[in-house]
Amino acid sequence: MRSAICILLCIFISACETKTYKTALELQGLDSSLRVTPTEVMVLGTSHLAGYKDNLNIKTLRPLLDNLAEYNPDIITIESVSGETCDLIKSFPAEYPNVADRYCYDLTDFQVESGLTVADARSEIRRILDDGTKELNSSERRRLASAFLSLGEIYSALIQWLKLSKAEQKFGDGLGEKSMKFLEKKKVSMNENNQIGVRLALTLGHERIYAVDDHSADIIFAIEDESFWERMSEIWKSGARNPVHKTMQKHDELILNNKVVQAYRLVNQHMSQVDFVDNDFRKAMNDDLHKEYGRKYVAWYQARNLRMVSNVIVAAASVPGGRVLSIVGASHKPYFESYLDVMHDVKVVDVMPFLKGPKIH
Repeated sequence: MRSAICILLCIFISACETKTYKTALELQGLDSSLRVTPTEVMVLGTSHLAGYKDNLNIKTLRPLLDNLAEYNPDIITIESVSGETCDLIKSFPAEYPNVADRYCYDLTDFQVESGLTVADARSEIRRILDDGTKELNSSERRRLASAFLSLGEIYSALIQWLKLSKAEQKFGDGLGEKSMKFLEKKKVSMNENNQIGVRLALTLGHERIYAVDDHSADIIFAIEDESFWERMSEIWKSGARNPVHKTMQKHDELILNNKVVQAYRLVNQHMSQVDFVDNDFRKAMNDDLHKEYGRKYVAWYQARNLRMVSNVIVAAASVPGGRVLSIVGASHKPYFESYLDVMHDVKVVDVMPFLKGPKIH
């Protein structure tokens, strides 16, 4: 009898301990021990502007750029896969089938013209930018552009190319015909990395932009067959129709009517962010059917965002206590802000005051 009572008592104590267990660190918000200036990170959620390339005049983006310039970030990050991550993905083609084809560039021509490998290019970039106080000459900018291309940092290469005068946009210092043609074509491409990130970086005098996207977590479903996406389609179509569809329809109307700032206000406001999570990930996380594809999908998205945020933190570390603007797809924004909020010294800044404009009806 005494033995049975002891067992029950142990079970009760164990249950109580499980209920009341607290982690040693509770980091939401700024660490109460912080005595230095926090690093500020502001996240701009965006739709992918490539979808509007035939209907969007880049001049209509000017008010948005002016608003963001008021934040005056020291660092700008974008949703682009870094050269190092692409190097990893390309090294394991069986584990990442078609992933490199979708998210990475073939750097062969750039590396032939520059004479730099990925590792060499990274060292060259560090060497040229090591002294951040001096103004780079045209030769150094051409060399830097060629090194960024060889590393796979396409948008940083574009920044250096656009900083050159027309007369100095020429062969030499590692830039050849194929590199130059690529940069000329890329400068008019319609996407947020270029038309928001690069243009803002040029306005603010930045020498580079930071690619923080990460698709290494694609290994979770990259080797699955079509049944994975068939199941995801079923999940997304299930249940009540989420308000996110109406939100994106309104967003499209605003973009096409040149009301860009209002469109960005719409997708960045709190309720839109909640709807994005409810529509996609909360539907998927409770998938309990065979293979639990929905749960694998949510695991992928969480891991991807964690790795992306870690890349933001690495970029931010170059300017401790500075300001960071992170431009990322709108459905990433709630995860970015939540994960950033558990860093010791990061203050998450609300983007809405920097999206000035008429109220959305």
